[in-house]
Amino acid sequence: MNGQLLLCGALWIGTASLGICKQNQSKTGDIDYTGGSATSTNSALDVSSSAHVSVYVFDGSARFLTADLVNAEALVAKIFGKVGIQVTWADDASAANMRLRIWESSTVQGTRVTSDALGFRLSINEAVVLSDAMLKIATKWKVDPALCLGLTMAHEMGHLLLQSETHSVSGVMKARWLRPDFAAAERGALTFSSQEGRTMRDGILRLLGTQGAARGSLAVQAIGTSRQ
Repeated sequence: MNGQLLLCGALWIGTASLGICKQNQSKTGDIDYTGGSATSTNSALDVSSSAHVSVYVFDGSARFLTADLVNAEALVAKIFGKVGIQVTWADDASAANMRLRIWESSTVQGTRVTSDALGFRLSINEAVVLSDAMLKIATKWKVDPALCLGLTMAHEMGHLLLQSETHSVSGVMKARWLRPDFAAAERGALTFSSQEGRTMRDGILRLLGTQGAARGSLAVQAIGTSRQ
């Protein structure tokens, strides 16, 4: 593909895919791709409102170094922080608004997911990423795994919050990342657009509303059951 990195709504990318690891996570990483604090925002952007989303990462692969995940999560937090969205990483799936599952490519063989997929959505708030394929991409393009991982996590989370399979002409939601895009990411300059930020903040409110209604329904059911 002549140096091009292809991402789509279902996260296709040449002949490889994505992976994350969260076992034995430390609090410090080796490389800073954030351009600053993971919780800071870009003051140059006009962010009229802020939002918060918690993400739980279920690691069914354990292929990445702990430091890679630490750096990737810091990058994700920085990217979303620039559009007024605070991302935190939950230790309990029940306390999270979104979930990322790390699977091996072999777990999706025989399904509609193709061999060149980076990942795919399972539901309105859950996505799968494929670890072994991500390592292949990092090796093929000579890209640091943490950088590629963080960008792809942000891209997939973007699809969940935007509730759209469409792409932008530039930035995190671009369909094809080129070498200059990775260089921009290293400088902390690969971002969501301000419009994408507004849409995602609205998406978080919608997601929280849906989850709140579901919890309320479960509570009512539990009360009804206890009275029977």
